[in-house]
Order: sequence, then structure tokens, then C-alpha cells
Amino acid sequence: MNRERKSEYDRAYYLDNREKIAERKAEYRRNNREKIAEYNAEYRRNNPSVERRSRETQRLRNAAMAAVATRSGQPWTPHEDARLLASSPFDTVIVAAELGRTIASVNTRRRRLRKRLGAE
Repeated sequence: MNRERKSEYDRAYYLDNREKIAERKAEYRRNNREKIAEYNAEYRRNNPSVERRSRETQRLRNAAMAAVATRSGQPWTPHEDARLLASSPFDTVIVAAELGRTIASVNTRRRRLRKRLGAE
């Protein structure tokens, strides 16, 4: 089987079995929580610069977004809610800048909206 056909097959399998795959991954994480935490802690101990860089990047990003967040503290509008629900979680920084909100507020609001929609 050539590479392109294998990729197509894998993609089709994933789309057809998305829930099953997600449940299998969640079960693995539940059953191996301590092992995963131990692995992550060891990685951070052996690679302290990775964690330091990540914290520094996050600090800089938050500082930059605070300057752009002109609507911070104001109530969310239905238009903003619709924009959040229509966007991908990978576009959080862009959406936050467009709406004049912080990254944390966009993530929190998106999570609450999805939770509320799931409960209805």
C-alpha cells in the first residue's frame, strides 16, 4: 500500500471511529495517570529549559494580550458568543485580539458556552 492510500485509509478510519478512539485514549489516560505524570515530571526535570521557555512565552503572550484587551471586564454580547462558537480552539489568540478580550477569558467563555449547550 503506498503512502497516499495509507493516509487516506487512516483518515477515513479516524473519521469513522472518532468516538471509539477518543474513549480508548481517555481510558488509557485514566488507567495510566500515575505513569504519565511520572513521565512528564521526569521530562521536565531533565529538560528544565523547555518549561522555562514555555512559562516565559506564556507570560509575554499574556502581557501583549492585556494591552489589546479593550473589552476586558465588560459583559459578553451574543455576537461575541457566536464568534467564539464558530471559531476553532486553535484560533484563540486571533479571536481574542479581534474581540478585544484576553486569551484566558476567551478560553473560559468558550468552555462555559459549550458546557451550557451540551446541557440543553
